[in-house]
Amino acid sequence: LQIALLSVVMANAASFLVSHQHYSGDPATSLLVVTLFGMALGVPRMWMAEQHRMRRIHLAAESQIALAGAAPAVARGRSAK
Repeated sequence: LQIALLSVVMANAASFLVSHQHYSGDPATSLLVVTLFGMALGVPRMWMAEQHRMRRIHLAAESQIALAGAAPAVARGRSAK
């Protein structure tokens, strides 16, 4: 996704260098290019946030499994050793 967004931005940058008069009167085109560039820059941060969320879910599941194994002994009044 990031490579696709960057390729669109780079193609528009090349078009800007060749025919800058098109961009001078149309701010919508520049806005689109800047928006796509911002989305391309945000992809790594979104990926890292997703990895962090998955790690938290995995650790929470492991702690629930560990607690489930100790719960019956504690419920009967014995120590959970």
